[in-house]
This record gives sequence, structure tokens and C-alpha cells, in this order.
Amino acid sequence: MTDTPAPAPEPLLYFEGQPTTPAAAAQLRSELMGNKDFMAEALSGSDTAANQKMLALWQLSRGIQPPPAQTVEQVQQQTADRFERDRLTHVSALRSSAEFSDKAVEQIVGQRPIPIEEKRIAERRLAMLQKDQEFVKRYLAGDRQAALEFKAAAICARGMPVGTIEQINAWEAAHSAPAK
Repeated sequence: MTDTPAPAPEPLLYFEGQPTTPAAAAQLRSELMGNKDFMAEALSGSDTAANQKMLALWQLSRGIQPPPAQTVEQVQQQTADRFERDRLTHVSALRSSAEFSDKAVEQIVGQRPIPIEEKRIAERRLAMLQKDQEFVKRYLAGDRQAALEFKAAAICARGMPVGTIEQINAWEAAHSAPAK
């Protein structure tokens, strides 16, 4: 049995969009130090977001990782932050890969249940598209409309949960915009 070193851990995030290399962190820190408004906030107290960002950049520029969570609240916050980053990544991927409406993106990301009939229709549509040689050629050639059509059918056929009308109505009620 040979001892192989464990892979280096992925850098933890201090803040959204942070640099992941020491050089990039040092560069961003230098840029922020030139921003008078940002520095005024950073120097106004140790609990400000700007101060925390400067501290994080200083640590990152020296290869120091954030300390592990010490309390249940910190673990819950890290979990919530990771979940939100994953959700935003999913939303960004959906928007860049096809022209889904905001409502469609919300339904896909929020896992809105669909009726079993809708899922079966999507499964048949997906199978038909995959067998259509002309469609496959257009899709592989980068046709944007073909990509949207394929993604919509694939998401409905494979990615959306099936639910009863009561479950669908409950999802709609939980995700509806508040009345003005």
C-alpha cells in the first residue's frame, strides 16, 4: 500500500466573487485601497463588510484560509451561503444555455411539480427529437432554437418532479409574488 498525498482542499469562500489566488487577492486589495469611500467604511470599524473584505483579501493574498466554523449558526450560515451560490450558478447556467423566461427559471430551480401527463408528453417529445436526424443536425450545429426546444423537453422529462394538483397548487402558493 502506498501513501499518496490527499489532494489540496478547494479554497473556502470568504465572500461572493472572491479571488482564488494570492496574486489576484493582492491585486484586488490594492485596487480597493485606492477607493476612498470603500476605505472610509473599511476603517470605520472591525465589523463592517468592507473591513471584513479587506481582512479576507489580506489573508487570501498570504494563502491563509478562513477558520472552520465554530458554532452551529456558523455551520448553518455556511450551508445557506453554499446553497445560495449553487442556486445562483444554476440560474446563470439556465439563462446562458437557453432563453428561458424568469418564471420558467424559477419553476425549474424551485423544482415545481408537474402533472404526470406533462412529464409523459415531454418524454415522448424528447424521444421524438432525438430520433429526428434533421433536428439533431440543427442542434449539433448550434441552432439556438433547437437547443431551447431540446432543453425544455429534457428538463420536463428528466429534471422536474411529478406532483398531484394539490402539490402543484401548494408550490404555486408558496412561490407566488406577495400581493401589493
